Amino acid sequence: SFLWVIEYYELNNQFFSVLSLVFGVIVALLMISNVPYASFKAQDVNKKISWFYAFLIVAAFCLIAVAPAIIVFLSFMIYILSGVFIAFNKKSFIKRIKKVTNII
Repeated sequence: SFLWVIEYYELNNQFFSVLSLVFGVIVALLMISNVPYASFKAQDVNKKISWFYAFLIVAAFCLIAVAPAIIVFLSFMIYILSGVFIAFNKKSFIKRIKKVTNII
């Protein structure tokens, strides 16, 4: 999706070539790391959803149709950053727990 954004907005120059290489390496390292990501496996597909959530799904599809390159890229970036955010919060939470247990 990053390359799609570069091509869509015609950002073809040396800077974005190097940036895409760096971005690709970072994403590759995140794929083989132990960073926890949401798998969305716990969703119950037989459960009814409210009209509000159905509206949000339709609105999301409309938003993707307006600017597909940037919306798909931003959604992937949010997903990538959510895993990193969860990992840092989990580590800081574990450190806080260790500090409390060392005091007691």
